[in-house]
Amino acid sequence: MDEVAPVVSEVSEGRPGARSAVPGDVPGRTGAGPAAGGLRWYADTPARRSRQVATDLAVALWCALWLLVGVAVHGAVSSLVSPTLALADGADRTAEQLDRGGDGLAGLPLVGSDSAAPLRSAADAVTDIAASTTRLADVVADLALLLAVLVPLTPVALVLLLWLPARLRFARRAGAARSLLDAGADPQLFALRALTTQPLPRLAAVSADPVGDWRRGDPAVTARLAALELDRLGLRPPA
Repeated sequence: MDEVAPVVSEVSEGRPGARSAVPGDVPGRTGAGPAAGGLRWYADTPARRSRQVATDLAVALWCALWLLVGVAVHGAVSSLVSPTLALADGADRTAEQLDRGGDGLAGLPLVGSDSAAPLRSAADAVTDIAASTTRLADVVADLALLLAVLVPLTPVALVLLLWLPARLRFARRAGAARSLLDAGADPQLFALRALTTQPLPRLAAVSADPVGDWRRGDPAVTARLAALELDRLGLRPPA
């Protein structure tokens, strides 16, 4: 594989004897070559496409499951709000009754307003309890919403951080390669990529001297090397 570096250098410098690996240098074509193309989310090969679809469905189900868990947590915590508000409402009614009782004592002859003071103090205390209970209900509602977000956030984010970058890399590479294929790119471009990306055992299965055969322009070796690279990208070689 030490021969690959000088080969790449020959291609980039346009030395005699080195065939063009850039689509724009193919005879009869002008310009800088095709654009990178769009995203291609799924492979052409059935086995790899099936694995991608299965993985995508598994990720979607995982996210949906944890969203349902978040909804369940929200419902469980929110169920504490109603009893708390009922307690606050009962305290408010008790405070009103104590206030009315104090007003009634204050209106009795010979009793005076001093006798109503304990009831009014108790009413004020119960009113404070009702206000505190209402604030507690608000805290519980906020906590339910927070837990509904935080509980599914970690498992969903972890899976997305592992899955999404890999899917985007594949989509960009496959889209760019498909754009080159559709523009009629020279197979030597993909053969050269195979020489720099494929494991040595796979290159050895193509030829005893893949770099030398590629440099000599062996069409069979070039086609097999290009097929290896296209298979890595999930694409079928052009007919």
